[in-house]
Amino acid sequence: MKQWKKELPLQHRKNYDTYYTGIAISAILAIIMAAPVMFVLTGILSAFVIFNKLYDRFAGEGLELLNPKRTIRMFPGDQADLSLTFKNNSSVPILNGKINFSCGSVVKPLEKGLESDRNGRYRYPLHLLKKGESTIRIPFHATSRGTVNIQHVTYEFPHLVNFHTIFMKFTPWMRTEFIVYPQPKTVHGLEEANYLAEGNQTAVFSPFEDVLTPTGTRDYVSSDPFHRIHWKASAKQQQLQTKVLEKKVDYTWAILLNTTETTRLGNTFVSTKLEDLLSYATYLCHVAAKKGYASELHLSSRRPGKVPYFHLPAGEGNQHLKHSLELLARVRNDHAYMNFKEMLHRFDHHIHKPMSIIIMGEWTEETSFYAAKWKAKGMRVFHVIPKEDHAVMTLGRQKEVMG
Repeated sequence: MKQWKKELPLQHRKNYDTYYTGIAISAILAIIMAAPVMFVLTGILSAFVIFNKLYDRFAGEGLELLNPKRTIRMFPGDQADLSLTFKNNSSVPILNGKINFSCGSVVKPLEKGLESDRNGRYRYPLHLLKKGESTIRIPFHATSRGTVNIQHVTYEFPHLVNFHTIFMKFTPWMRTEFIVYPQPKTVHGLEEANYLAEGNQTAVFSPFEDVLTPTGTRDYVSSDPFHRIHWKASAKQQQLQTKVLEKKVDYTWAILLNTTETTRLGNTFVSTKLEDLLSYATYLCHVAAKKGYASELHLSSRRPGKVPYFHLPAGEGNQHLKHSLELLARVRNDHAYMNFKEMLHRFDHHIHKPMSIIIMGEWTEETSFYAAKWKAKGMRVFHVIPKEDHAVMTLGRQKEVMG
């Protein structure tokens, strides 16, 4: 598949009319005057046009940009290098060329040799020898949360004969993506955000045990149930032995983020605290991964799919943390949003086991309704309340903390 679309300037194409006219006039004069000098001039002009045509045809024709699929993950303030490798498969060298691209505002190039314009496009010098390969490395600085691809990639270089600029447009989608995660912001009050339930996570102390996973034996006491006796160990020890079973619990955090706010007149719009809320959610995900808790995310920003909003099922560990942060990074301020009541309704039908539910963002009447419903089922519902440089998580909605 051809990667580049070549564009010659209009003036360059118009010049050929002048060249053809000059050749015709010199050829007519040469015939009429029978002057050898005019024949030589006609030959020179013809050779010039032929050379121009050949250069137009082959210059940049063999240009190739390696375009592997890759993701560069960063936090705001981080720095990472992007390498771009070009191959010139043609025998025609390209001198004094410049590669152009744009990358939005999420990341910013730091290379000193870069030029920029008002439209946020950057230029970097790139010379390509015939049948050669060249790699440039450009450092990027992460400026804000979000995702972005390198876009509008073009290559321009001067014509070797008439010095008009030849433009080449890179037609495939650039498969390099920058993902800048939200910067974590501290949330206080997480100590109580645990719902103790039977599950698959190992614990030192727990009322729940896995009957299929014995870890050893101990001497039998009168309070031990009869079915817990380990008969083989008892026969070997010549006294009754009781199975010691592995303690199991389930710590799951369901993080529900309301991305909207509602005015007194009932108008709904994207929350002015969205960036802070995403940063607090990032902190919660980090804590859950560090403690070995399972966590799941539900955000009231619409996206196509079976679940019509930003949603990540429950999981744990570093891999799940990476997916969580990537989901939070992809939320945009201009995304369409889902009514928070609808999301709460969907989540309520999704609950299949007890868990700790953490509400973030504006607390609505519908939130109170569902919070009371979940509390009646024995679950704990928390609310994350933003402060100046941190947030506080409280059990339910406590007005004295909000003030």
